[in-house]
Amino acid sequence: MDFIFISYIGNRLLKQHDYYFLDTFFLPVLLFFTLLLSTIPLFKKRRIILFLNVFVFLSIIPFIISAQKIQIQKRETGSWDRTQATINNFEKSEELLNKLNISKSAKILVIDSYAPNIPFIKMNRKGYALMVTSKKNIYDAMHWEADYVVFQNEFFISDIYSNFPQIINHLKILSSNGKITVCKFEESKQSLDEFFSIDNMFPIFKSNPFNNDNHWNEKLGKGLVMLMEKDEFKLTFQKQLNFLSHKSNLVKLSTTILKRSNIPLQLVVSINGQGQNIFYQTFNLTDLIKNKNSFEEIKLYFNLPKTQTKQAELKLFLWNPSETKAEIKTFQFEVY
Repeated sequence: MDFIFISYIGNRLLKQHDYYFLDTFFLPVLLFFTLLLSTIPLFKKRRIILFLNVFVFLSIIPFIISAQKIQIQKRETGSWDRTQATINNFEKSEELLNKLNISKSAKILVIDSYAPNIPFIKMNRKGYALMVTSKKNIYDAMHWEADYVVFQNEFFISDIYSNFPQIINHLKILSSNGKITVCKFEESKQSLDEFFSIDNMFPIFKSNPFNNDNHWNEKLGKGLVMLMEKDEFKLTFQKQLNFLSHKSNLVKLSTTILKRSNIPLQLVVSINGQGQNIFYQTFNLTDLIKNKNSFEEIKLYFNLPKTQTKQAELKLFLWNPSETKAEIKTFQFEVY
């Protein structure tokens, strides 16, 4: 029984951490293979030696190709890859902290740190990593001896605020670079709009209605936008916005959606300028919608980075890669 249990654990470990093979089985296998080679008689005829060399070489090729394919699969990334998202989000984070005059010795609390070491390596700081964002864990973390709090913008609403809405009553935002937000501890009662300091501001741009979108015209005529399995993209917005070059902008998006299943429905936001992709971010709206078969309003806040060109074009659309069904009653976003 113990042997079966150990074998099961070993298989699970090697499946997720195949590099364990190097320090567990590689040396015994190499020694066994060397011993096996010693039993093969030496051939003196050149033809036989040449044939064996060619045979061994050709036999190795399929293994090399297979190993290459496996490595490519392992390195595939997408919106589901939280490790790669964390790496991307914390790029230039040290520069942001330095601009805020945050000491190298300051203790940083990173909430929703999917890969716990990456944020601190990128920030060049030390602190605490909160990996599981349950209500209790976030509440407890608010009482840790940290000097500042950092979170990734794209996961704040879905993974942090949705589990512990009271977090905005414990923090005050100092700054954001569009990917991460730096806060200090400060007790207050406030709304999300107050937390993001847009409660008394007029948006510099408002999307509703999508005059250039056929699907929104469909909504104006029928009252709802129907998302069917065949619709890969819906509610597309595309426009050149010169103000993106002035500063980093906060976007507040509101939508009312009735979903038919738990299949992911993505919101895609991107900025393109001078033929290059400047910004690309996806949000899984399904994670924000708690109920099925009933309309639910959701709000999403995210930052757009400052661009280096005035010819930057903002693109925003619903992406339905898994062919789900949904109904959209309202859909608009405001830029501050």
